[in-house]
Formats: sequence, structure tokens, C-alpha cells
Amino acid sequence: MSHVPANKITSSTSSLPSLSSLSSPSSSTDIVSPSAPTPTRSGDDGDEGSSSSSSSRQAYKPSSGYATTNSKLGDVPTILEAVISSLYDAGHIAQKYALYESYGSPDAELVIVTSGGQIGKVVRALVEQLNGSLAVGSRHCKIGLVLVRLLRPFNGGTFCNALPRTARSICVLDTSRDPTSLYGPLFLEVNGSIFGGLWEGLESAPPTLVGGTFDRESPSKSGIGLRDTSLFTLAMAMSLFENLARDVPVQNFKIQSNGLLSPSSPAPLPLRSSSSLEPLINRDETAYIQMLYQVFKDQLFIANARDYPSVWGASKSNYLADMEASGDDNTNISTEYGYGVLLALSHRRTNFLESVQQVLVHPNVYISSALRTALTQWAQNADDLNKSKRYGDEIIPLLSSEMKNQPLLEELYTFRKYFSRVSPWLIGGDHWGVELSESGLHHVISSRQKVNVLVIDTEVYSQGTLRPEKRKRDIGLYAMNYGGVYVASVAHHHSFSQVLHAFMEADAFDGPSIILAYLPDMSSSSSSISSSDPLASLKESKLAVDTGKWPLYRWNPALISQGKEPFQLDSEKLRSDLQDFLDRDNHFSLIVGSHNNIDPVGISRSVEGGLQTRHRDMLATSFQQLAASLQTSATGPKVSILFGSDGGHAESLARRLHGEAQRRGLSSSLGAMDDYTYSDLPNLERAIFIVSTAGQGEFPSNAKSLWTSVEYVADGLAPGPNNNNGDIGENGGPLSSLQFSVFGLGDSHYWPRPEDKEYFCKPGFDLDAALLLLGASCLVPLGRGDDQDADGYETAYQAWEPLLWDKLGVANAGGGGAGPAKPLTDDENKIASNYLRGTILEGLADDSTGALSERDTKLTKFHGIYQQDDRDLREERLKQKKEKAFSFMVRVRVPGGVATPAQWIAIDNLADSHANGTIKLTTRQAFQLHGIIKKNLKPAIQEINQSCMDTLAACGDVNRNVMCNPNPYQTSIHEQVDLFARKLSEHLSPRTSAYHEIWLDKVMVAGDAVHDVEPLYGPTYLPRKFKIAIAVPPNNDVDVYAHDLGYIAVVVDDGVGGQPRLLGYNVTIGGGMGMTHNNKKAFPRLADVLCFAAPEQALDIGEKVMLVQRDYGDRTNRKHARLKYTVDDRGVAWYRKEVEQRVGYELTPPHAASLSPFTSNGDRYGWSRDHRGLWNFGLFVQNGRVKDTPSFALRTGLRELALVHADHPQGDFRLTANQNLIIGGVPD
Repeated sequence: MSHVPANKITSSTSSLPSLSSLSSPSSSTDIVSPSAPTPTRSGDDGDEGSSSSSSSRQAYKPSSGYATTNSKLGDVPTILEAVISSLYDAGHIAQKYALYESYGSPDAELVIVTSGGQIGKVVRALVEQLNGSLAVGSRHCKIGLVLVRLLRPFNGGTFCNALPRTARSICVLDTSRDPTSLYGPLFLEVNGSIFGGLWEGLESAPPTLVGGTFDRESPSKSGIGLRDTSLFTLAMAMSLFENLARDVPVQNFKIQSNGLLSPSSPAPLPLRSSSSLEPLINRDETAYIQMLYQVFKDQLFIANARDYPSVWGASKSNYLADMEASGDDNTNISTEYGYGVLLALSHRRTNFLESVQQVLVHPNVYISSALRTALTQWAQNADDLNKSKRYGDEIIPLLSSEMKNQPLLEELYTFRKYFSRVSPWLIGGDHWGVELSESGLHHVISSRQKVNVLVIDTEVYSQGTLRPEKRKRDIGLYAMNYGGVYVASVAHHHSFSQVLHAFMEADAFDGPSIILAYLPDMSSSSSSISSSDPLASLKESKLAVDTGKWPLYRWNPALISQGKEPFQLDSEKLRSDLQDFLDRDNHFSLIVGSHNNIDPVGISRSVEGGLQTRHRDMLATSFQQLAASLQTSATGPKVSILFGSDGGHAESLARRLHGEAQRRGLSSSLGAMDDYTYSDLPNLERAIFIVSTAGQGEFPSNAKSLWTSVEYVADGLAPGPNNNNGDIGENGGPLSSLQFSVFGLGDSHYWPRPEDKEYFCKPGFDLDAALLLLGASCLVPLGRGDDQDADGYETAYQAWEPLLWDKLGVANAGGGGAGPAKPLTDDENKIASNYLRGTILEGLADDSTGALSERDTKLTKFHGIYQQDDRDLREERLKQKKEKAFSFMVRVRVPGGVATPAQWIAIDNLADSHANGTIKLTTRQAFQLHGIIKKNLKPAIQEINQSCMDTLAACGDVNRNVMCNPNPYQTSIHEQVDLFARKLSEHLSPRTSAYHEIWLDKVMVAGDAVHDVEPLYGPTYLPRKFKIAIAVPPNNDVDVYAHDLGYIAVVVDDGVGGQPRLLGYNVTIGGGMGMTHNNKKAFPRLADVLCFAAPEQALDIGEKVMLVQRDYGDRTNRKHARLKYTVDDRGVAWYRKEVEQRVGYELTPPHAASLSPFTSNGDRYGWSRDHRGLWNFGLFVQNGRVKDTPSFALRTGLRELALVHADHPQGDFRLTANQNLIIGGVPD
């Protein structure tokens, strides 16, 4: 198992100033350091006798450099050891304790690291009882223990001296847990010491580091979970060593006494942990997992950790509820976690296969003919579950006898576990179906990787469906529509053999597979039936299957290439009761396509649903007729414009075409493809289809229904071995009365492989071919817009559209070709907006829609606002013929990332009153609020401004939030840099008064008496967004080389003033990590160093760098408009000359002091003291999302903390570029 990279887990070494105050800095603040240990008496650990550790101790060397900030703490370990020695010499204590002490075998391979007390005493007793050796299968492993008696400040050098150099697997057992961190404090320190260069082991590779906690918690006022270590047993200690001896140890485990198996008990799931590190799962759920084990035995690999005793989704067992109430969480059952584990396993096995192939061809490797034959056979069958194991078992003893003095063979033997292919599985509950994107299941489905997913559905369908907000997506239908995924629906109570067949077929399928397993949770039933009653569960399963609410089926795309039907229904038959099932999220729209005797349209509608649909259609038709009758000027031919669009481009283009058709006198109607049925097409006379490409050549969501019907009928007419309808007859086909044309949108390079070129505009191509087959007449040949063209799809559209008007006989109507065929460019839109006003104010007043116009949405970005819609509701609202569920995201500027407690409280209030209840901390040190509807948009921005913040220039083609180190008081240098960041941000802000007029109700002067002026930007502003970051070495937390403009502080300690001083900045230009998939014109680029700027020059040089980009940036292609492309096209020397001409002096060459100054880019967690003597606490915020969950009320906690922190005049909240939070300015 690979260790966690040291640069991703930064040891905070957060110590407090004296040995007598190793707790939080202030009890009144309720802020508690996760790393502050509780002081213990010297004899609390109960150790007796002499230690086997080395008596030599090297000088204290802090693992994370804390002594550079507070050098006095570096003396604490030495002082403490001296005090202990003095007490021992004076006879006050019976034993001479060491701060870090080892026991067991001096050349131990498996080592446990933990603190003193009961846990250390028990582990030491076990090590001594086993004489430092543990039998693991057929081999013996030497074991050891390292006791840590001083956690903070941690002496990494002394600890590594006590750690056996032979250690290959180390288990760090923490006895405290902090919900703000993924790792315990002891684990962080050990990780920082070993991977920070302080440990020198005999092995060339660093040891495997495994972390976990003892999970018997006692309450603590601080909120930090403390463990009742008196409950730790020898069996638990044994389970730790057993876990270390495994090929793939369980990470981030929790030892629970009620889930512990004794060392002699058989483990029901051999490839999971020995179950002493995990709770036992529900016995009914065990049936599915035991079936997996029966099929795959020791080749079963379940990747995602399961901290809960049940995988119940919508309902949970009482035991689970108790765990949640105690603060336990569910962090490791996510699909992303397991998917990452399986990807790593696949990558390692691929490397292993390459090593085998290298052995077979290497001229200097000498192997017997038997071994060569076995290796060759294995290489040819490496992906076969049974053969890979059989040949691997033959190879291993041959390798053992022949590997001496042959490093390549020794390497194969070391990693021999990879000979046997495992069956990789992820297991989860039906809560994964509530939100596919958050559960990560979509990533697995779209990965095309060999990953098997078992989803256990526990809903009792006989009682109806869940509430709308809890309704699950049909994972099976989603996966089948996506394509390339094996899907099966099973129920072990109904068909045991079908479950086994599904498991074996899923493992054999070359790609992702989804197994939906039914296991009704009767505890959620309204009856008094116990959840443990297997008969009740069996009855419910049979009822669900027999009524069609849980049909049994298998969908195997691999059968398509064999000419076989991919779908197999394992229930008795398709019954009339299937309607009940179809009403629940349309699970089986695909069934009807494989049964010719089923109406492809009628089965999806009940009588009531059909009536409602017809009424809606009649209303829509009546409205269109009324609208058409009012258009007295539209006397020309009728034309219907239909679009299929997910991202909005096809819909926008269709609306353009619709407007131009009306201008030319045509009677035009507009609608999504799914607004029409197949039976409507013969009555349309002329239909123009504008359709984009989704996924792997798929139709957009609002076009799938119509396309399914068209494809179904066309397939019936297509010639084939079982279909003689190739001649459509003398009537010309069912759509002979329809004239049509199709324009498709796509990206010719989106799928890079040559064989994938067919996906380019595939929906448009398929629709065009199907309509021709059905007898329709083509007006204009298929047009295909390509995102790769210089002007995107416009290049092909501008050539296609005139042909259409000519064919319709309106080429010269309405002023001929002078109409607004092409929309305004972004620069034209800016100029026409009157300095970012546009029609935003009118759009806000329009309550007939929840959206703003497309042109205004481009302008609102300058105001810090993005228009969005809820994708999960698109399909449902489309069926209801409603517009999308629009809302807005608001981004709040925070220059330097520093906000006051009052501002935090204001943002928290807005999250509840106007947004979706969460706060997002962005990578640009800004706040984001999501889910604000249009009527609440203006009040929300007014409240933001009332708290002395704004949203102006948080987005758009202007300079955005200026970033810098989030701790302005870390040193006096940081304080100067923070002031410069604020000054620079203010200087480069837009000057338009539109923001105040629109959002703050400041009245615009009527007439032309006053005009807005943008002294820096002008009416067209910048070609694209402009980003600035300021870094203070040695920490590059703002990623300065990834910005358009960067400043690297040059700090010197030349004795002037008696302390380090800010000499100036090295200025960088041309960075940016953004790119467009498979577009060679768009690429990531690291910034170049332009010059050195003294503090008084820095602002002027930054302004001139931006103005050069304003004048020379590419305004014809937004994908090539960032400053990095200007620098790449013209060169740094040219850019330097342009800046020099504008500043009026020659730029100074870069200062050598900070050309390579950075040693880290992460955040520091835990407590630290700044140069003012105040404390700061670094808090990990997962993905920057501040929200409350059942197990961790983060937002509520931070709000309460802000209310207390507001009483401190120097207190603040600091947003980091890594989306974490620093609570700063905490007094002692």
C-alpha cells in the first residue's frame, strides 16, 4: 500500500508555549487544539522494567520546523528528559522513562506506535508474551512497539532512533480524534518524521504507514472525542498486528470492542479486514457478501471501507442511529474512495505485468524452461480470474528457487500477490442513488474501468415511494442509457441462482458493472414486523418481484457483438403490473424496444397520464395557434424548429434561427424535440432540427424520447436478415409528407481515438439518416458545426443557414442577408451594455421567468453572479413543460482572504435566508453562495454590501480577487504583503456605477449629462479574466506560477533594522492551468519571471502588465484570450518592452533571492502563534463546503465561534487558497 504523500499531510506541530498549558489557549473561546494532549502523571502508563530501546538520543530536530517560529519549544524535549532523569536520580520515581521507547524485537518488521497508558501496556504485554514474533500463516514476522510519551512538540529525530530500521509496516494508533482532520495528531507527526527525511531504514522504499483510532469514546466538553483506554484488550492488540501482516492493510480503521473477533475465530470475509477493525454487518446483508465470497473466494477484493454495521440507505438500523448520535461518521464508504483504491490496484498490476514481460525478454535473466513456460502462460491469461491464479500458484515456488542473485526475479517474488487477478467490488446502499454526482457513482459508470458495484436497495416498495426530496434515481436505467455498463437487478430471496449468474457475468464483463440487490428493510415498515424477521423480508421480496416493482433482469452489452440480445428478463414475464414499476422513475423504458408486441409509446403512460399529456399538448397547440394568428406579418410557409440541447448552445442557435425565420416572414414555431411525438411529425410540413451531441454520441436529454420513437420505427423499416421492409413502398414511407433539415453540433476532437470519430455530431447524422429512411425529403444537406473551428460551430452554420433560406424561398426576404444572423460578440455585448448595465434591471423586474436573458447573464458575471439551473430537475420539469429550475450563484470578494467575524456571520445568515444553506470557500479566497433565486438576488447583494463586502469583479473579464497568504500577521512581512494586496485590488477594480445603480438602488442621472468612464478598462474591458496572486516564500499556498500576474516577495535579512525586511517583489506573468479537452490551442502554462519591482513600483508595473493584455490579448477567440497565450505568442522579451514603454523606465532584472524559494504549498493545521503574540487555528474544510451534517455540525459550530470571536477586536476568519479556514487573532 502506498503511503500518504508527506506534502499532502502536513504535520502541524502545534504546541503551546509552556509545559503547564498544553490545552487550548482560552477556555472562553471553546476552540480546542486537536493536538493538545492532556497532561499525565509520569507513572500513568504503568510501565516497569528497563527498555530495549537505544539509549543514544540525537539533538531535538522538530519534524515540521515549528522551532523556526518559536525556538524555545525546541528545548522542551531535552528539558523534560533532564527533569525525568533528575527525579529518578533523587529517588522520586521508580523508573527512568524515555520520551520514545521501543519494545520487542530490535529488528521488528511489524511495529505499533501508540501513546502510553493502558493501550501501551496491553500492546507491550502482547509483544513480550509472543517474544517479539508473530506467526502469520506459514511465516513468522518479528513485531515491536514504540511508545510515545511526548506528542507535542514532537521530537522526530529521537522517535526515528527508537523505531527499528527493519520496519516495513507501521501502525499508528491514535487515542484522540478530531472531526476537522482526516488523520489523528500522532499519525501526522509520525508521517512527517518518516517521510520528511528523518528516518533511515534498511529498506530502499519507505514503510507502509497505517493509521487508526481506538473507538470507545467518552464525552468531552471540547468536542474532541477522547477514548476510554481501559477497555483496550489483548485481542484488540492482536488484531492490529494481524492487519499489518496483510498484503493490503485496512487504513483509517476504528477498533470497536463489540465488533472484535478473537485471533482464533474464522473471518467470514478474508480479503476485508479480519473484522476486528470493522463492525459486523447486518446478517441479511451478509448473505450477498457471503455469496460474493462463495463465487470468488480468496480473490474477492472489496475496496471501500464500511464503517457502518449496515448499508441501509433511506432507513437505518438502530445501531447505526446510535453510532451517528455518538458522532461517528461515514467517510470511507464513498464510491470515490473505493474507486481510487481499485484504480491504484489496477495500475500496480499493470506495472507487474510489464515486469513479467521484461523478465521474459531480458537477455541477462536466466530462468528454467518450466518457469518461462509458466510465465508465458500467465501473461497470456493475466486477466482470467481462474487461470491467473492457477498459473500464479505454479510460478511462485519456481520463482522462490530461481531468484537468487537475480533482482528482476526477486522483484516479481516480492510482489507475487499480483499474479492472481482479484474480483474488484464496491459495496454501498441505495442512498447512492439519491444524488449520483455526490455519491461518485457517475464517475465509476463513465470510467470504462473494470469496477464492480453492488448497491443494496432497502426500500419497502409495497408502501409507496419516498418523499420527493429523498427519491432515488434509477441507477440501473441511468447506467444502461449511458452505455458500456453491465447492469443486473437481483433479489436473493427470490432467485439464488440468478444472483450467482449476475456476479459471475459482472466479473467477466470488461468494463464497469452495477448489481442492484434487493433487501427490503422491514424496520422502516409501518407494521410491527421486526427487521430481523427473514420471513417478512422474503414475502416483501416476492411481492416486489411478482408485481413488477423489482423486476429481475440482466443487461450485458458484451452480447451485442455476438449478435445476441443483451437484455434478459429473469422474472416470470412482463405483467400489466409493470405499470406500477414504470411510474417509479421509468425503470424500464428500454424493455419495450426489445419486444415487438409492445407499443413503444403506450406502455409508458397510464390512462390518467395519457389524458394529462393530451390536455397539455392541446393547451400548447392552442397557444401556438393563437400566437400564430396574432403574427399577421407571418404569411409565409410554416416551419417548425426543433432543438435538442443540454448545454444551451443548440437551444440558443435554434432561437436565433426562429427569430430570423419570423423576420423573413415565415410562420415559425419553436420547441424542444421531446415537446413532439412521432405522430406529430407528418403534420409539421417542414421541420428544422438543431441538435447537439451529448456524452459518447448520445442525444441530449430533451431529445431522447422523440429519437427513441423515430429510431424504433426506422429500425422496423431498415433492411436486414429478419426484415424484408427495405422497400418502403410506392407511398414513399410514413414521413413522406415531411420536409426537413438537420444541423448538428459537436467537437471533432473530443474523443481522441481514430475509431471514435464516428461520435462527432452522431445524433445529427443518425437523425438525418433515419428521417431519410422514413421517406422524409431533405431540404438542405446535414450541417455539422465543429467546436474545433476557429469560430466554433458558427463557421459551418454561416455556410448552412443561407442554403436553408434559399431552399425555403426567402433568401431575399426581410432585407435579404442583412438580418442579425450572428449574435453579438462578447466585446460588442460589453460596448452595447453601457458599462455593464445591459437590461439587467429590467430582467430582475420580469417575474414571468426565473432567468435573465443570455446577454445579461454574460454581464452579471462582472457583478459576481452566475446563472445556473438544477440539472437533476431538468427532465422532470421538461415533462411538465416548465422552464428549468433557475437559480444564481453569488461570489463575494475577500481581498487577501481575510474577513471579520461579523462578515462571517453575515454570510452565514445569507446562506439560510436566501441561499441553499451552505457556504463555499473557493480556491480564490472568496465566498460563494448557491441556490439564490432571482427575486432574492438583489436583497442578498444589498446585505453583502451592508457587511462591507461586495461582489463586483468577482467574475468577468476584469481583474478578480487578489490572492495572498491568508495570515497577514504571521510576520511583519506578511502584514505588508496583505496591505499591498488590498491596495492592488482596489486600484484595479472597475469604476462603473452600474453595480450601485442596479443592486444598491442608486439612481442613474437622466439624459446624457453624466457618462461612465473606465480609466483602466475602457468600454470593452479585458479579453478574458485576469488573476493575480502574491506569494511569500517559503510557502506557495496561492500557486503563484498559475496566475496571469504574480508577485513573489523578496525578503532579505541583511541586518538593516535588526530583522528581515521586504526588499520588493519578483513579478511573474503568463501562468494558467486551464485547458480545453483535446484542443491543442488551449494548454496549461507556468508563469515566467518578468522583472524585479521595488515596493513603490509594484502597483504601477502590475497595472501596466494588465493594460498590455487589454490591448494585445486575443479578442477573436475566447479560448485563446488569456494572458498566457499572449506571452506564449509574442514572448517575454516583447512583453517586457511593452511594459517598459508604459512605465517609462527600464525594468530591473529578477532578484536572485527568490527565484526558487518555495518548499511547500499546503496549509498548516492546528495552532500557531503570529508575530503579535496572538493564536491562529488552521481548520480543514473538506472541498471548501461549510455545511452541517448529522455527524458534524461544522457550519453551526463556526457560527457559534464567530459570535464569541466577534468580541476580540483583532479576531478574523481567513480563507486559504486550499479551501480551508484559519481562525485568527485568538488571545491567550
